[in-house]
Amino acid sequence: MYVAAFSGAAAASALDQQNGAVGTGTSLATGSVTPSEDNELVVSGVSIADGSSGTYAVDSGLTITDQILASAGNFEGGGLAYIIQTSAGAVNPTWSWTGSVNSAAVIATFKAAAAGGRTTKNTRSAPLGVNIGMNWRSGP
Repeated sequence: MYVAAFSGAAAASALDQQNGAVGTGTSLATGSVTPSEDNELVVSGVSIADGSSGTYAVDSGLTITDQILASAGNFEGGGLAYIIQTSAGAVNPTWSWTGSVNSAAVIATFKAAAAGGRTTKNTRSAPLGVNIGMNWRSGP
């Protein structure tokens, strides 16, 4: 599970859009979302089944905050990434890695606080503004 804290999110009904996908291969797109407002936080995560090697990459301007590599014996790997989308527009990031494996990818957008607020990453210990966690298994 990956957790990130951000400040500046709307106090009520912050979650705006979400999507996700599962597949097998060396890459997977999350599915498109279109934030309804400017300055929304876009967060994406990926979970990779046993067998992948190398680091993960994601496009669409997202910054990876954390990743754990999947390899024989680790069973699962994955990563978390985000971007502050200053101008609302469709986004459908694609995660990629080495080795064809089962995977799942998710995306969610969160509204900024009113009055022109802007969501920013909070790296200090503070009340949690936004968190996303995911866990996916390829077997029963």
